[in-house]
Amino acid sequence: MMDKINLVFSVDNQYSQHFAAALTSLLVNNVESSRLNIVVIDGGIEETKKKLITEIVEKYNGVISFKKINRNEFNGANLEGHISEATYYRLMIPELFSEDIKKVIYLDCDILVRNDITELWNTNIGDFVVGAIKFNEYDGYDKIDIPKGAPYFNAGVLVINLDKWRKEQITRKSFEYIKNYPEKLIAHDQSILNFLLYDKWFQINYKWNLRTQLFSLDYKTAGFDNKRVFEQIIKNPAILHFTTASKPWHYLNNHPFKKEYFYYLDKSAFPYVKYPELDSFLSKEIVIFGTGEKSKVTTNLLEKFELEVSFYLDNDEKKWEQLFLGKHILPPFTIVDKPNENNRIIIIASHFSDDISEQLIEMGFENNIDFIMDISTIYTLI
Repeated sequence: MMDKINLVFSVDNQYSQHFAAALTSLLVNNVESSRLNIVVIDGGIEETKKKLITEIVEKYNGVISFKKINRNEFNGANLEGHISEATYYRLMIPELFSEDIKKVIYLDCDILVRNDITELWNTNIGDFVVGAIKFNEYDGYDKIDIPKGAPYFNAGVLVINLDKWRKEQITRKSFEYIKNYPEKLIAHDQSILNFLLYDKWFQINYKWNLRTQLFSLDYKTAGFDNKRVFEQIIKNPAILHFTTASKPWHYLNNHPFKKEYFYYLDKSAFPYVKYPELDSFLSKEIVIFGTGEKSKVTTNLLEKFELEVSFYLDNDEKKWEQLFLGKHILPPFTIVDKPNENNRIIIIASHFSDDISEQLIEMGFENNIDFIMDISTIYTLI
């Protein structure tokens, strides 16, 4: 009898639908799904949804269990103000398994698994603590203190050597880091793991974690030496990872594998409402601040999804009352005097986005509440 393949997901109630799609993709594409031992770190999933998720796994003869994290085990770390407590749950993974379990695979739940996960499971990471894909375009935006030039990894897909993790006391050290350096957690637990494991991780094949950002990059910018290899991974990834704010389940998303997400979601039989934000979009007035190339790109995307811009704003007085893409350009003070601000979406589409953001804040608007600096984050306003 073959050993079990131990898999861990961290899921809250809000992401249960997307987990259903990820789970179905995993099971459908695994030749021996009966080998899968799936552990879900339960961040508050409703019982009815847990029942549906369990039925998906049992249909394919897999095994699933739901585990709660004891907050007392955070060792006094204050997680308030961070993205989500659940984001840090993967730091607790070794606590979920007995000492005889030596290896697990951790997967974010905003993914699709398109190849048999057994291949990733069989990847030998040697004496390293984790196996992960290299974050090629990382250029030091994080505040963590890793040596200059040290490779940086994405923590959304991890092959974890539990023995080494325990021996290195990564969980204890992680929560000490949270307590001592909360201001450095730009990428949350990914920051911590890169700090602690900068020289203790093994690079796995890129196909096991194809991040959304790579679809907009050429092979050199993405950090690849070989164009053909890059194109093969883009065309046929083993795991798709939806890493940007705009996800396939959003109406305005144009991810090349968007239809595949809904294919697996439909196959899961998990009930859902498609694009619940659409009615809100249609009921709001859309205003774009900027009249340059970025504004054209943003307008074209909106029009592709049959959403219309009401008017444009610009600080250049010479442009006021002129037409841009068939609509009037108005001065910024127009939106102060105009009523019904709650029924308006303001999108900054300009190379001077930081300056315009400060301008709007001085006018009394709030970022990600009254306006956004990039269309990919439009869902924060809905």
